[in-house]
Amino acid sequence: MFAVAVTLGMNALDMTYHVATNTAVHLNYVAVKFMIVFAAVFLVAWLVGYGRTQGIVTSLLGPVAFYLYYRFASATIDHSLFRIDDAVWYIVIHAIALGLMYFLGSRVMKKGDSLSFAAFCGLASLALHWGWIMFVIKWTGGTDEATMLAMTLSAAIVAFAFLFVLIYAMSWTNVWLGSFVVGIVFAAASMLLGATPIGGVARVLVSAGPFWFVNKFLRAHHA
Repeated sequence: MFAVAVTLGMNALDMTYHVATNTAVHLNYVAVKFMIVFAAVFLVAWLVGYGRTQGIVTSLLGPVAFYLYYRFASATIDHSLFRIDDAVWYIVIHAIALGLMYFLGSRVMKKGDSLSFAAFCGLASLALHWGWIMFVIKWTGGTDEATMLAMTLSAAIVAFAFLFVLIYAMSWTNVWLGSFVVGIVFAAASMLLGATPIGGVARVLVSAGPFWFVNKFLRAHHA
């Protein structure tokens, strides 16, 4: 669960950066990056555990592994779309995003404080929320170019802020009650802004899921 949540949050930060700098980010790109970075986070945690040194190694290993994949898988990648990670310095951007999420996850496990918990879960939920929007666009016949427009910078900031406040407010409650309220309130807000009933159900899952799982499997370490 630690590796999943860390990688989701890293993707949320990375996607927000790309939107802010007006560079392409679409569903295939996000999915490939998630799988490679997740593998790095999971393997390091599984083999040698958690900690500051492990966090530094993970923050470098994941981005480097993705960069190497990107460079050597050129035969299978459409570089007219996957052209955003050509520069080596993107490793630094990815390492900062991954390192921040690793730090937040470690604080949730060691201290259980509500601010770190809200930021950690909020970013994981934002990634799932964003991914759902891109998936719907792709599923309904949209192009890769269309999925790049799935989220604006302002929409991402507003969604994260709403999730952060909501999760923080419910972080003091029972895990079941908190998950229920977070899911229902986020879904209701999304539907008021035009989400479909199916989209509302998806919003329940993408917001309540991280809240419940992080509480049960990570925050419980502190308790």
